[in-house]
Amino acid sequence: MHKYTGILVSHTHWDRAWYWSFQLMRARLVEVIDQILDVLESDKNFKCFVLDGQTAIIEDYLEVKPENRERIKRLVSKKKLVIGPWYVLMDEFLESPEAMIRNLLLGKRVCDELGTTMKEGYIPDSFGHIVSLPKILVGFGIRSVIFTRGMGKEYEELGNEFWWEASDGSKVLAIYQRDGYWNAGCLGFDYGWGDYRFEKPDFKTALEKIKRSFEKLKQGAKTKFILFNNGTDHAPIQPEIPEILKFINKNLNELKLIHGSFSDFVDCVLSSKSNLKTFKGELNKNYHHLIVQSVYSTRIYLKQKNFLCQSLLEKYAEPLSAILFVETGENFAPLILTAWKTLLKNHPHDDICGCGVDEIHKDMENRFKQVEELAKFIIWQASDRISSMVKTQKDAEILFVFNPLNFEIKEIVKAKLYLDEQKFKNGFKLLDTNGNEIEFKITSREREFVMGILKGDFKNVFEIEFISDLPAFGYKIFYIVPEKSEKNFTIQSQSQRVKHAVIENEFFKVKVSEDGTFEIEDKRNGAVYKNLNLFEDDEDAGDEYTYSHAENCQKIYSTDFKPKISIFEKTSFKNTIKIEYEFKLPKSLTSDFKRREEERVVCKLRTFVTLYAGIDRVDVKTEFENNVKDHRLRVLFPTGIRTKSHFVDAHFEILKRLNPYLDAEVLNPNEKPYTTRHQNAFVCLTDGSIGLMIANRGLPEYEILSSESGDVIALTLLRSVGYLSRKSLHRVQQAGPQIQTPDAQCLGKHVFEYSIIPINGDFKKSIPKAYSFAFEPLALQKSDNYPHQKILDESLSFLKIDSEKIVLSAIKIAEDGKGIIVRFYNISSSEEKFNLKLYRKFNIFISNLKEEKIKKIASSKSEVELTIKANAILTLYLSTSQGSS
Repeated sequence: MHKYTGILVSHTHWDRAWYWSFQLMRARLVEVIDQILDVLESDKNFKCFVLDGQTAIIEDYLEVKPENRERIKRLVSKKKLVIGPWYVLMDEFLESPEAMIRNLLLGKRVCDELGTTMKEGYIPDSFGHIVSLPKILVGFGIRSVIFTRGMGKEYEELGNEFWWEASDGSKVLAIYQRDGYWNAGCLGFDYGWGDYRFEKPDFKTALEKIKRSFEKLKQGAKTKFILFNNGTDHAPIQPEIPEILKFINKNLNELKLIHGSFSDFVDCVLSSKSNLKTFKGELNKNYHHLIVQSVYSTRIYLKQKNFLCQSLLEKYAEPLSAILFVETGENFAPLILTAWKTLLKNHPHDDICGCGVDEIHKDMENRFKQVEELAKFIIWQASDRISSMVKTQKDAEILFVFNPLNFEIKEIVKAKLYLDEQKFKNGFKLLDTNGNEIEFKITSREREFVMGILKGDFKNVFEIEFISDLPAFGYKIFYIVPEKSEKNFTIQSQSQRVKHAVIENEFFKVKVSEDGTFEIEDKRNGAVYKNLNLFEDDEDAGDEYTYSHAENCQKIYSTDFKPKISIFEKTSFKNTIKIEYEFKLPKSLTSDFKRREEERVVCKLRTFVTLYAGIDRVDVKTEFENNVKDHRLRVLFPTGIRTKSHFVDAHFEILKRLNPYLDAEVLNPNEKPYTTRHQNAFVCLTDGSIGLMIANRGLPEYEILSSESGDVIALTLLRSVGYLSRKSLHRVQQAGPQIQTPDAQCLGKHVFEYSIIPINGDFKKSIPKAYSFAFEPLALQKSDNYPHQKILDESLSFLKIDSEKIVLSAIKIAEDGKGIIVRFYNISSSEEKFNLKLYRKFNIFISNLKEEKIKKIASSKSEVELTIKANAILTLYLSTSQGSS
């Protein structure tokens, strides 16, 4: 009698691009899938093959061989070819929360077209796992997560199988691939990676490999079932598996091997009814496998573009399209789908993490460009159409300003105006809906040829900015009116060199020191934060995966150089200080990577520090000319307080983390612990009454440092390296091939945007300020493309809620095209009741993340009271009599 049953799963792990470009990888993919189809069709004893949990690679294949679609459908329907649930195998941290949901929705769409979906959350190679993954998976009816990287010392208690519970109580079965997703790969060969299509496996070698892996795996097994993974990176199918299994089973006493799928293994574990332990939290440690978590700052330009594209789709294109759909039935969903597909193809972990050859990241830049163009077109068309439905009062140019957030804001509005040269020859005024003149500043004036469809004309193009109150998730109309008499359009430079610069508004006084750092005095509570915005530059002797110091460390600070300080701008609503440096930085590391070169190169850095009237933030823009290699640039914010933990904007929740310097136990001899972490919109250090929140636009890496005067927030701006992978003092094991990647040095000009938000009491009251910095108002001038319908008010909230603890995550057209989806999440650790007020009547349903209606809660109502569990996601399906059942 066998004590253990092993489920051997045949699979391949497929990076769409990594050490080869996408097209080279696809050429190889076509060969591999051709063989998979042939074997599955011809051998009834070959039970099944798992196609890596992602469906984009099926589309990649079918673009080349569309004639094989029916073959794939037949094999999927018979469950011989197992596909889904993801569209791509993403990096969970760098893909936004809503993008993860689109990832699963797109994966489901492809699987539904081909037959059926695997119900397991297979993520074999991601560099750690987010705290909210269980609640996302449960929302899609996925019952398990199967992973390799991320386990920490908790393994000693949890073992290979355990329950993973999210903060809202959602729970999935977690299967840890202790010996990797390759533990039975290349079975019968004396290597673990490679192309064995033209070789014959040795059955005795296969037996010995299974024995070795079994001895490791049974130590952590919590049931009598063991998972074996017959596959590895870019591995072809092994047609001999049925015969190999027969041989192994004849020669093993303690273990019986069965050919099956991941679902077969999950079925076995669940049927065992074992008393499994429960884990709560993130999985981002490296007990057995490398975690390579410096990828959040590798090729920072990719992270910034990804932030932009995700924001354009989630915060502007989808919501505006949804409102337009409700009002007119016009449906931009096919274009939005195209944009999402293109964007998600930048999200596989090697791609978005920036750890591939230069060619694949050039492809990414082109995809980002396509997404940006599509998203901006959708935004323009939808907002233009909506503004044509507004009951405007005057025969004037209309400026439509949209707030994508679920709370009222006072914010800086930046607009680009295209004005007729003759009509506005004397200049223009900006009026609100009551006819009051709005103060604005012209920041740019050009004469441009503006092209429409096969016709165009010259326009005077003005970029302006002004402060305005804006309704919650809604818009406000402004009017652009010609001046009757000539007005001076000159853009005056107000830059004035000073030794010490001071600016202030009703909340803060900002004072810049001679060394270029500045202090903020919080007028609300008297707190003073000193030595802010200190730049630190040190060597990076690592690679695309891992930051590493050199044998001889050298840190250089902005205080080593004398800056030029000037009052750059001073108006009634905006004050800006400019701080300019000429950093002299070592040109690179020495050839042995042990120290920085003696030769120095000038790198110009300019920082603009801005206070706006009525806005309790200090906004910062830093421009940097990177002319040197092998280094890391960070900006430091001493808080003057000491805490054990801090808070970050995480996926669908605000996460409390232990300060990394208190959580740096060495677990793996091949890789030191990482003390940098990932954030979305902000990181916050607070003692409960004061502190600092640092918001950002596309700068996901931070660290909490300890100093004599208290804890310091370090925000990574740039990491400059030259190798895909190389051994270093931080990581002595290769994470990939040692290929040179000169583009990862990120030479050239960079712009970084972040904001300092001093805390006054409960830090959660400052969260809206971080979100309004990250997702600024949209301002677009209405065209004359559509006739006026005069249905909507001049200022309107499409949606209002009465709780600060509830965050609006998405408004989009439903996948079935018959309604719209509205999604919230609760940032509170307690159940919350709140009122939702809509701008018109809807039929309202509770939905899951798959957008399946679960329960009807209102018929033809514009207001409803809702309850949401602690830290939970709540998805609503809204339909009108016009568009849905």
